[in-house]
Amino acid sequence: MARDVLLIDFGGVLTTSVFDAFGAFCEGHGLPPTRFVDLLTGEDPAAARLLVEVETGARTTEAFERDLAPLLGPAVPAEGLIAGLTAALRPDEEVLAAVLALRAAGVRTVLVSNAMGPVPYVGLDTDALFDAVVLSDELGVRKPSRRIYEHALALVDAAPQDAVFVDDLAANCRAAERLGILPVHHVDSRETVATLEEAFGVPLGAAAA
Repeated sequence: MARDVLLIDFGGVLTTSVFDAFGAFCEGHGLPPTRFVDLLTGEDPAAARLLVEVETGARTTEAFERDLAPLLGPAVPAEGLIAGLTAALRPDEEVLAAVLALRAAGVRTVLVSNAMGPVPYVGLDTDALFDAVVLSDELGVRKPSRRIYEHALALVDAAPQDAVFVDDLAANCRAAERLGILPVHHVDSRETVATLEEAFGVPLGAAAA
C-alpha cells in the first residue's frame, strides 16, 4: 500500500541541528558545548524532570527557565533561556521545500514536535506546510510515547501503515516503527529528501536543488 501521510519533527529536521544550537549557547556562556545536553540526559535527574514537565505542559516555560538556569551555570540568565538555546537554529530549506512539494502532491503532512513553548516556532509557516500540528506541550504527551503518534494520525484520519515519520532522534524513530509507521532517521538533508522521494513516489529533485 502506498503511504500518503508525512509526520515530521521540527528542531534538527526542519531546522539546522538543535545540538549545534545548544552548543553555541553554552559556549557563549563559558560552558562546555555539551553542558545542556549532558545535564538533561542523565547527569542531573532533576534537570531531566524539568524537561519532561515543560515538554508536556506540566511546567510553564518561565518556571522551566527559572529552575534550569542555575543548574546550567551561575552565569546563565533565566529570562529568555529557551530563546537563547534555540537562537542559532536556521531553517533547513531543502527539507522545508520537500514538505511543501509533498503537500502539493496530495501527501497529508503533520508536524509532531516536543515543544518547550512557542518561541522556537516563530516564523514557521505552519498553514502552508502542514495539515495539522501536534506540539507536545499542548497535547500533554511527548515523543517517544505512542500516544503522540496515534494522535497525529487521528488528526488526518490515517493508519500507521499510511505514514512516514522523520526525526533526528533514533529513539523517536524506533517508537514510530513499533506502531507500523515507516521511520526515517534524519542525519543529512539530501539523504532524507531522497528517502522521502522514494517512499512517496513524488519527484523532489527540484525541491532539494
